[in-house]
Amino acid sequence: MDHIDYDIDLTSEELELKAAAHKFAEDVLRPAGIQIDRMTPEEATASDSLLFDVLKQATELGFNRMGAPEEMGGTAISARAATLVNEELAWGSMGLAGAIGLSSTHANIAMALGNEEIIEEFARPFFEDNSGSIIGCWAVTEPDYGSDTLGVMQPEMVVETKGQLIARKDGDEYILNGQKSAWVSNGPIATHAMLNVHLDPGTKLDHGGICLMPLNLPGVSRGKPLDKHGVRAMTQGEIFFDDVRIPKRYMLLDQTAFAPYMNIHLAMFNAGVGTLVTGLARAAYDAAYDYAKNRVQGGKPIIEHQSVRARLFRMFTLLQTCR
Repeated sequence: MDHIDYDIDLTSEELELKAAAHKFAEDVLRPAGIQIDRMTPEEATASDSLLFDVLKQATELGFNRMGAPEEMGGTAISARAATLVNEELAWGSMGLAGAIGLSSTHANIAMALGNEEIIEEFARPFFEDNSGSIIGCWAVTEPDYGSDTLGVMQPEMVVETKGQLIARKDGDEYILNGQKSAWVSNGPIATHAMLNVHLDPGTKLDHGGICLMPLNLPGVSRGKPLDKHGVRAMTQGEIFFDDVRIPKRYMLLDQTAFAPYMNIHLAMFNAGVGTLVTGLARAAYDAAYDYAKNRVQGGKPIIEHQSVRARLFRMFTLLQTCR
């Protein structure tokens, strides 16, 4: 057991899953993440990009369907086991771990809301797929409002304005017009999306809805992939909607349930992000710890200097607090 792992109550299954995830992170995600980080956004999202090979391997190993039922091809592991796996993946590359996790967004919400027709259309094909060719995203952020719609459970966030992706009901369909900003993770490569939309004719930011849709419908287009300073392996980019028609069954939630559901979804999402950044923090700690053991100053490794040991221990305690 590594000195940083002192959870002595982990089951043998959890330890095996953790070890398998760490091997994948070390052998595949870490080197691929470094390579993709050095690519241009256009190279990273090109059809022959290493990114798609990584997603395929993750799919074959079941890392993007850990919560799905076994009869659909999922692994049906516990929430704790999934958290252990995700921390290991992020230790290898937080960007790629994020891309892998977000790829199941549309399938997970379909399962969570329990509509059998939607499950068969969006969840089952994803969970039964081993090619990694089905990729989800959560398109929420907008150019002028950021992710403000995530805060509509707070009265001060319910302002008199409309969002920038408007859904207007037209008989048995909704017509979507507007855009999502360049911060949609997986946006440039996604085949499906969970969308936060503003329901016309509402006039306040909480008059929202949530829909699922494939992104190959007429009227959907993409902007340039975002050129970022960090987390470059998780590609991001704009998505535009020009008179995009979706059947009304794709609108899973309207304004009556929008704010309460966002509260629930954001809580789960933030817990997942917390797991990923803990994996990143552990990678930073491991690098500092290894360097301190090998860097010699004053005739001995710097880990033997009191001030360095104190700083490493401070890092260790903060990391364990996150875990």
